[in-house]
Amino acid sequence: MTSNYLEFIIKEIFLSICKDISDRDLTYFINEISSFINLFKSYNLDRNYLRKISNTKLLKVIEKIYDIYDNELNSQGLYDFNDIIRKACELIKLKGLKRYYRYIIIDEFQDISKERYNLVTVIRNSCNSKVFAVGDDFQSIYKFSGSSIDMIINFKKYFGYTKVIKLTNTYRNSIELIKASTRFITKNPYQVRKRISSSKSINRPIKVVYYIKNMNIKFKKILDMVNGEVLILSRNNKDVNLILDEEVTLKEDTIYYKEREFSFKTVHKAKGLESNNVILLNLNNSCHGFPNKIDNKLQKKILPKSKYLYEEERRLFYVALTRTKNNIYLLVDKENPSIFVKEMFNNSKRYIEVINL
Repeated sequence: MTSNYLEFIIKEIFLSICKDISDRDLTYFINEISSFINLFKSYNLDRNYLRKISNTKLLKVIEKIYDIYDNELNSQGLYDFNDIIRKACELIKLKGLKRYYRYIIIDEFQDISKERYNLVTVIRNSCNSKVFAVGDDFQSIYKFSGSSIDMIINFKKYFGYTKVIKLTNTYRNSIELIKASTRFITKNPYQVRKRISSSKSINRPIKVVYYIKNMNIKFKKILDMVNGEVLILSRNNKDVNLILDEEVTLKEDTIYYKEREFSFKTVHKAKGLESNNVILLNLNNSCHGFPNKIDNKLQKKILPKSKYLYEEERRLFYVALTRTKNNIYLLVDKENPSIFVKEMFNNSKRYIEVINL
């Protein structure tokens, strides 16, 4: 059973109770409610908890949607992704495993959710397995979908005796970029401190390019100036619309300009990727800027409270900075610059070049 079915149920219910709802509002509610229900299930919360927090009209509607979705799955003997993990845990506890696993190897451990941790634990207990995990707490950016940074920060608490090996050398980023980005991310008090090194050196790899209103003009000037591979990133999908015109077009995830092709991603989708040069769009100080300041009241019903203001947005900005092998170009609203950019100037000005195009 795919998430499309859940989205179909949400759509039908909202159309039945709000016949004049706009397409924009409908899309918003579909995205927010499907994310909430998936988050609810990834935290392995029971039905009583949902009933307990249903103290608003919207949450009562969500409770109804959840019941319909859950009943449909059960009546057809179907499972969504969270159900598959939960069911696997139940079966292993009940029947054990037919095969013996000496080691459990986990990549991208910083993205692990409570439900996935439960699956690792029941396999480990069934086989007395050893766990080998690789992850970077600096890049924990999926709290909204259930990942818990606490599990990598406090790995020993969850898995007992642990040997920690820190990989502290990078071959991608310059030492100047590392110093600036590490200084930025470690403003979060809840991060593992580590000294990262590199033999690569680039003078002022962070390039700030200011724009006023017409960001697409500055964007094209950067492209004309930078040769070779370029990865274009944004905090939000819709930011790409600010650079599109007759010369700059978008098809799927590719931007076309003067017979050149560029990959476009949101920063979330770019984790794990790299490029010779990176352009980060639309760094402004607004609700939908970077950091994103939208207060998601639905998710707050489930997610633990942040320990530091914009802590996950800070990790997301760190991910954006460190995708480049050479330079990163920050397109900044001159009249309303991002607070992250201001902070970078205050703390790492020596690694920043302002480019006037």
